[in-house]
Amino acid sequence: MSKPKNKNMFGQLVDAAAEYEMRRQRRSYTILFGGIAAFFACAVIAGIVGFIMVAVEERNVTSAYGDQIASLCDPMPIGSTSLEYLPEGDAPQRLVLFRADSRQRHSWQQELPGTWRADSQEDVGLVGCVEETEEVLETCEYQRPSDEGSYTVRVERVQHFTTLILVNPQTGRPIDSLTLQGEMPDSCPPDSEGLNSSQKIEGTDIPFEAAVPWLEAYVFGE
Repeated sequence: MSKPKNKNMFGQLVDAAAEYEMRRQRRSYTILFGGIAAFFACAVIAGIVGFIMVAVEERNVTSAYGDQIASLCDPMPIGSTSLEYLPEGDAPQRLVLFRADSRQRHSWQQELPGTWRADSQEDVGLVGCVEETEEVLETCEYQRPSDEGSYTVRVERVQHFTTLILVNPQTGRPIDSLTLQGEMPDSCPPDSEGLNSSQKIEGTDIPFEAAVPWLEAYVFGE
């Protein structure tokens, strides 16, 4: 009579183990999908916050400088430059720096000395459009073995450039341009576990100080 009882107990243990495993899997799926949902929620919130910040900055720029000046770098000016387009007026010709293809002030605007910086439409003597670009100089390739055959990891070597175009705020005509280049990136390194295709080997960004002598000559008419 004890054997059926033992079989019944064994079956209960199997059922309990199966139920535990199902609960564990459900918890794992709940955590996984909860994490994915949280990630996308954070991404959406970050996107909304970024959009609001851009909208506020563009509104502030238009309010401070007027629609005509605010739009001089949106789009980036094209065409030949000429010193004949320099505006008339006494030095210093105060400057406002905008990001290329936008109505937003460039981060360098806050680095301008107070006597150079235009904070209102009445102050503006020159407009500078600042465009930041990068160029891929080389793609470093690394062959990696895998269970399904080899695959290639590609890491780009990138150099940074900054182009400034000075514009007459009254006519919108480009006066002069300058292109600065950052330092070269390091050479392709030996392969290592830390390297992956999402990485870049980047040269240095261009600091504001590199543009100061060129800007100063126009601000003070030297």
